[in-house]
Amino acid sequence: LFMDFALYDDVSQITENDKIKSLSNIISFFTTEVWSGIRGATSSYYRPLFTLSLAVDYFFWGEQPLGYHLTNIILHFFAVSALYFLGLKLMKRSSAALFAAALFAVHPVHAEAVAWISGRNEMLSALFMFSSFYFYVTYRQAKKTSTILLSLILFFLALLSKEMAITLPLIILAYEFCYSSDRIVKKLLYPGIFGLSVIPYIIIRMAVVKDIGLSYTQ
Repeated sequence: LFMDFALYDDVSQITENDKIKSLSNIISFFTTEVWSGIRGATSSYYRPLFTLSLAVDYFFWGEQPLGYHLTNIILHFFAVSALYFLGLKLMKRSSAALFAAALFAVHPVHAEAVAWISGRNEMLSALFMFSSFYFYVTYRQAKKTSTILLSLILFFLALLSKEMAITLPLIILAYEFCYSSDRIVKKLLYPGIFGLSVIPYIIIRMAVVKDIGLSYTQ
């Protein structure tokens, strides 16, 4: 909580970023790439929800690092909680779900995402991906149309947080082959639906950054 801003991205994205210093710029978060508010900087990253989260923090905390670190910790808590409920949904055992979530919570590979303010796109994407997958599994088990629609919305929010979320259709494909007894055509149906839902995101991304850029994952 008492760490400063980390060089270089934290300083650039927060103290030198004119765009996040007013919530009146919200529309621009979704129509420009993530470095557009920093003079002399450019990138192929389209992560508007990441920029929005920084703007909300700036509104409350200004340039006080503690508030941003607190937000990262809270986001990590919610991502871990989402993983716990997903594990419970898949494994039907609270002990197994708790172990998986606890391992995820303290694994050293996540230290950078939590301690580095600019790494919060990882937690935003994970939170929305886990939640999307949870509601997808709920749909497959209960067949409620509202849950798959919610799953698709959360998937789109995950894409707006970080490009890596594009892997979710492959995770759903793995789920279908591991858990479903349907014929292969139906097993491919739902991953295909999620795959097609990526198209609007790619169109928006190309319009904003003029590049698909899905290889950019840092």
